[in-house]
Amino acid sequence: MSTNHTPNYQLSQWERSDRVQMEDFNADNAKVDAALKALAQTDTSHASLLSGKGNCTLYTTSYTGDGRYGKDRPMSLSFPRKPYIIFITGNGSRGRHMILVQGTPESTVEVSGDGYTSNLTWSGNSVSWWGGMASYMMTESGVRHQVVALLKADD
Repeated sequence: MSTNHTPNYQLSQWERSDRVQMEDFNADNAKVDAALKALAQTDTSHASLLSGKGNCTLYTTSYTGDGRYGKDRPMSLSFPRKPYIIFITGNGSRGRHMILVQGTPESTVEVSGDGYTSNLTWSGNSVSWWGGMASYMMTESGVRHQVVALLKADD
């Protein structure tokens, strides 16, 4: 019979001089089986807690503005999956950025502390927006814009 045991599960640890007993093996196997079952239940429990909690993937792209603006000339972006939130920043001299949140009808373009509203339309994996000036729409001619979006991970 083993007199030494592991610190966490008290599994038998034999020395060369110990006489190995079937009961010790069976007791150790029962402890290992119980620990593995508890671990599997924890994994299943965690998976069910995470299910449908807005898991997402990161997506990046860019575009160069063409100077468009106005309700009749909206800017549009399409994504491989439904976007939850979109961050757009421009390389213009005034440090513009825009945050678009799924389902909201408007977004504000921040330009060095000032805010200008653009109107949003969401449809599936796409969003379109328009505003009264190219700078309100993040479409200034020749300005490169970086886009980072959090997309729905699965359908």
